[in-house]
Amino acid sequence: MRRMKDVKTGTIINVVEFVMLKHSCWEYYITDQRDDSDGSIEILAYGDEVELAIIYLSDIKSQILYRSKDLKQFMPVPGWKWIK
Repeated sequence: MRRMKDVKTGTIINVVEFVMLKHSCWEYYITDQRDDSDGSIEILAYGDEVELAIIYLSDIKSQILYRSKDLKQFMPVPGWKWIK
């Protein structure tokens, strides 16, 4: 897990996994916020825009190009920074 902070708002999220989608090349930084009752997860999405969103991992499984929990190899999302 790594912590990422929005430099404008100060919002801090705990990132547990990185996912890149096949066709759009959108990057999803999956947070530790999950709802086990319905399978939803919170992500910080980076593509045409940057936004926090709730998705269902089951909806994107077939679209995943790359997936990793080794977060040290990734740059933070623009407008965000990794913190300790």
